[in-house]
Amino acid sequence: MPLGKLGVALAGASFFLGTFAIGCGATEEEPAPGQCAVKPAPLPPVVDRKEILRLDEVVLGEADATGAKSRHAWRTIGMNLDGLCSTSEDQASVACKRQDRAPRVVADDGEEGIDNAFGKELLRLLEPADPTPSVTARGTSYLALEGGGRATFYLGRTATELRAVIPLVNVRITEPDASGMSLLVGVAPAEALAKSIRDRAHALIGQALYCEDRTPESMEEAVLDAADIRTFDAPDPSALCDGISFAFHFKGSSVATAPTPPKTCAELEADADL
Repeated sequence: MPLGKLGVALAGASFFLGTFAIGCGATEEEPAPGQCAVKPAPLPPVVDRKEILRLDEVVLGEADATGAKSRHAWRTIGMNLDGLCSTSEDQASVACKRQDRAPRVVADDGEEGIDNAFGKELLRLLEPADPTPSVTARGTSYLALEGGGRATFYLGRTATELRAVIPLVNVRITEPDASGMSLLVGVAPAEALAKSIRDRAHALIGQALYCEDRTPESMEEAVLDAADIRTFDAPDPSALCDGISFAFHFKGSSVATAPTPPKTCAELEADADL
């Protein structure tokens, strides 16, 4: 078996076993396609508890450590979820096949193989209405842990309004660091997230007119184009990407109930017809 295929196969097995390929047969100077020069850190266990957290502090990735806006801040937020170090220059290194219309750079990982397509590709959807979503999200966002690695991220806009309802699977959370911040990593199933964003396009931007024309469809396409990983399956460069890698830092407080999701565009239309 060629070394490149062996590296991908080993990385695929590591996705399920929680271990990572060490590049059998590849030299340190020239790792096989997809293999990382530095062995990725082991992933935390999948979160199995049920709890609702209000997020008192949030770092989504639109700014660097100094608070300055940066297109590259996402590169240090997250973990290597698929065991690969993927680049758009080496298609043999990718975890899966992107949408045909998606830009090639969707395949690019962050530092040491970090997977965080949310920070890289989707935060920009918020820019027209909110250039600092991490600030806005503090105290207005919630994380509902549902057991079995599933969760719902309620991204807030105000104390009473939400921007987005984001389904997550394979959720893992690190222990708090010295500042009390934890890192969440997981995968948003692309189709489910695209539907949620499309159905509540008005909430993302904060104006009902975004339910009209092609805005919901263009948002849906942007979400699907961001898919960079396989939701439940091992890496396979020939299989369509069906998940969006997701990561953010947070500090949360346990609360009794999750917020009510925003009405969908269809529900707003029905209300207007009454």
